[in-house]
Amino acid sequence: MGLIIFEEDITFSANKTLMKTIIKLTLSTFLLVVALQSANAQVIDSPLLPIEKERLKAQGTADEATLRRVLAPELTYNHSNGASDNLEAFLESLTSGRVVYKTFEFESFSTKLYKKTAVNTGVVKLVVVISGNPVDLKLRFTDVYVKRGKQWQMVSWHSTKL
Repeated sequence: MGLIIFEEDITFSANKTLMKTIIKLTLSTFLLVVALQSANAQVIDSPLLPIEKERLKAQGTADEATLRRVLAPELTYNHSNGASDNLEAFLESLTSGRVVYKTFEFESFSTKLYKKTAVNTGVVKLVVVISGNPVDLKLRFTDVYVKRGKQWQMVSWHSTKL
């Protein structure tokens, strides 16, 4: 007794295999596009982005008046090297010239707003001169702002080197 195979069975089997291959390729392409978009995240419009840029510019010029306006008295500034400063220690490092922020560029920036609290996350590239030594940094950061009256103030900064 021989095995009888009909032409329709072969066609159905080939079509089923082709459909599985097409589905796998489509899914793989979709996942690749999503991964590439995530890797190339862009700076988006955020109500806090102008304040962040103002703060970083003030850090670069050691503009103490602006920094006291945008940084909260209870600031905790956790540096990427593990050091932690309060407001006065952070300002002293800038006004003394021990730390000088030369350049900054946001690679990504997003804000989540919760009434009078804003949480910013992103990636920033910096050139900082520390005790006379230039350092190129790429940091992933999280900072937190609170709104007091009409003014946003940063209460916390935390960054990690990439």
